[in-house]
Amino acid sequence: MKFLAIALAIVLVGALITVSTFFGYMRLGRRVTMSPVEIAKAFGAPLLEELGSNESVDGLLRASERSGVGKLRYGELLDGDGSGNDEETGSDGLHQRRLQFDKVGNVRKPQAGAGYI
Repeated sequence: MKFLAIALAIVLVGALITVSTFFGYMRLGRRVTMSPVEIAKAFGAPLLEELGSNESVDGLLRASERSGVGKLRYGELLDGDGSGNDEETGSDGLHQRRLQFDKVGNVRKPQAGAGYI
């Protein structure tokens, strides 16, 4: 019974710490989503850095088209000839493919069973 009480106390403390990170979320000034586009903007994706910092997802996508960047897509980065062989060599000597945001013609749908970095 003693171990159960300790385990429950640890779980409760962890839950309270997690919930505390959401305080003030509603004061951000606009609706925020977990969209990959918003996350990429928050982490300073090069294709999105010229766009407004407080844009919604729709606003970011429209602004990227207007600014000359073009339509964006998240997927497997293709190399210059469009073959999808834009791989990097990892520390283990194996080739690894990269997933990222880029112009529609530069990425393709991620492949099932492929390893990505």
